[in-house]
Amino acid sequence: MQASRNKPIEGEFIIKHPQPENKKLQQDTHGRHKKSSPHFYSSLLVYPKNVVFEHQDSDEEIILLVRRHFATNIPWIAAIIFLVIIPIILAPFLTIIFPFINISILTKTSIFIFYYLIIFGYFLINFSSWYFHIGILTNKRIIDIDIINTLHRNVAQTKLDLIEDVSYTQIGGLRSILGYGDVLIQTAGELKNFEFDRVPDPGKIINILSNLIGNKQHGHI
Repeated sequence: MQASRNKPIEGEFIIKHPQPENKKLQQDTHGRHKKSSPHFYSSLLVYPKNVVFEHQDSDEEIILLVRRHFATNIPWIAAIIFLVIIPIILAPFLTIIFPFINISILTKTSIFIFYYLIIFGYFLINFSSWYFHIGILTNKRIIDIDIINTLHRNVAQTKLDLIEDVSYTQIGGLRSILGYGDVLIQTAGELKNFEFDRVPDPGKIINILSNLIGNKQHGHI
């Protein structure tokens, strides 16, 4: 997820203001439906249970919590599996290939432990970058949390009143099959535009966001 300045909005979705009598819309906006139970692999949560964030107002409700689609983790997960398996396969052949190398069992064990600790660190960095790289939609604002690395976090936010246009793009066969894409949010004036990249079900996110903005402008929230 990334906030970008003056980036052109692609797609054809424009916010439409719904009619006040739309009961389904009012129901969705006020959260009168089943809340989502969060899991470690969750990428899209509607009205998530037991989820709060720093500096959340007492009357502020989380409506959406989004991360990149879990499938975007496949490359580094596959790399970790490969790195884990390779030493197990090659270890029995090392003494045959290099018979002149005599290493004690203690040394071999230490090397293996150090090697797998590096892999575990690689896992933690990638998982944390995905898990804590989130977008939050509440009944008051949008918050975009970008994890640059393990030591740097960038947080951007804007009020719903300042959103002018929302759209999404879904380019490529893989994205169409797995159902994820980029949600683009254009804000007023010189404010930064928001982008939730590679999130699941972007059409659903757009609908919830536009309905929420329409209800807010009609004074229902």
